[in-house]
Amino acid sequence: MTTATRGGLVGKAPTMYDVAERAGVSIATVSFAFSRPEKIAAATREVVLAAAHELGYLPNAAARGLAKGSTGVLGFWSYDYDMVAAAADPTSLQRPVADAGWNYPIYVDEVQRGFQLESWRRDYAVLVHGGRTENSDVRIREAAARVDGLVALPRTVSRGALHHLARRLPIVAISEAPDEDDVLSYVMTNNSSAMTELTGHLIEHHSLRRLVFVGSGVIDFDVRFTGFQEALQLHGLPVPPEPLGGFGAARIAHQAASLTRELILQDELPDAVVCATDQHALVVMDALRKGGVRLPDDVAVTGFDGLLAGGYAEPALTTVRQPMQEMGRAAAGLIIDLVNGPWSASGTRVTVNSELLIRHSCGC
Repeated sequence: MTTATRGGLVGKAPTMYDVAERAGVSIATVSFAFSRPEKIAAATREVVLAAAHELGYLPNAAARGLAKGSTGVLGFWSYDYDMVAAAADPTSLQRPVADAGWNYPIYVDEVQRGFQLESWRRDYAVLVHGGRTENSDVRIREAAARVDGLVALPRTVSRGALHHLARRLPIVAISEAPDEDDVLSYVMTNNSSAMTELTGHLIEHHSLRRLVFVGSGVIDFDVRFTGFQEALQLHGLPVPPEPLGGFGAARIAHQAASLTRELILQDELPDAVVCATDQHALVVMDALRKGGVRLPDDVAVTGFDGLLAGGYAEPALTTVRQPMQEMGRAAAGLIIDLVNGPWSASGTRVTVNSELLIRHSCGC
């Protein structure tokens, strides 16, 4: 078997011994040059790195992991976007994204960026993997074998699989509701109280009375709906037992637009449409505009998440900003602290506060 290097094809990959011989130093010095450079003189390290460059040598991450008892890698278990698309509409993978009738959970990119930034800041690499597939419980166990700790996004893998993994390495779930005596660690936001504050703003500052809530079927959405109900009850208004429309995250664009068109045709427009996410809100606003409804004069619309797109909408979207990057950073920091310190099966809860963003779509 041959191995390609900068110098061409050779019989075998260069080893640490080859680098030590070329640089005229000990094996330990070569090891320190890559793993603990502060232990050797800068000039010596330059000589070692130059020899490694000439030979095409790369440190063996697996061997270093065995020696240190850790991999130096954190796992980020995300969505398999192709599988999300196929679940919503099996034909969507053959069509342009804009025409597929479904949406990525776009908040994920911001959470992932925060996770990566904090991991890199603290000298950890990141393995991004995932998929909401039939064998995700098996795949996440394979990924867990390569990392020191793992963060999982909502509904990407079963709770049972996460509990099983938590026996041997730290697991953090983002935006999930903990079970009683849960062994997992969590990073969450104040979904219910933030939605109560947003709904209260519509009632108190704009005197709106006929409010509907759009979005359900996801834990976060249901918790936000509870906050919506609490605000209505607090102000003595009728409290709907369930959201308007029973759709969740899979086909926001198609179903939210259809629901809005139905309201327009039936002449049953509310004073305000309170949406579970900014994605819902942006679609509802677009459908209302196409139906000749003036925003926010005829109907106010609000969202939740604080996506960048909401600030550029017309009118600019009133929403609750979840600090997505901060959530990702908090998850990485929690994992790293658990990896490097004493940890047990008992879970840790970290709540990141949201911020009400008042813009024009509510009438302000």
